[in-house]
Amino acid sequence: MRNLPDSLQNISQQITQNNSISIYQGNLNVKFAIDQFKRLKNAFPNVSPVFNDILMERIKENKFTNQRLKDAIDNLIDNFCYPNPSISNIISFDKRVKLHPYGEVCELVYNGWSFEDFAHIKIKGKLFWITKAEKEQYKILDEY
Repeated sequence: MRNLPDSLQNISQQITQNNSISIYQGNLNVKFAIDQFKRLKNAFPNVSPVFNDILMERIKENKFTNQRLKDAIDNLIDNFCYPNPSISNIISFDKRVKLHPYGEVCELVYNGWSFEDFAHIKIKGKLFWITKAEKEQYKILDEY
């Protein structure tokens, strides 16, 4: 964890092939990450210091935010049952919101939803819809 800036910006949301967006927005603060690594070490004392170096590299590469890292560590502490976790146990943690293209929203409305149930967001100039409830709950911005 050498020569790292104090804050690592996460300025873009990641979209997957199944049209979803991570609920996590914001940045990753290195001091915060180190504090989370200490929690991880306390919960799993056999985790090596090299593990933390690689984990820092991977959370930067995967554009983690403070909250996503905390939630991933909490989830690991609450649910992991083997002797030692792997980096993928942390990196794979994410909470995502489904993005609906216009045609899919029309189909949902035909099947009982209302257009009033959805809010639109723009991602790289492309328009998608998400439920208003998810937009409000996760504070999803109007445009990325």
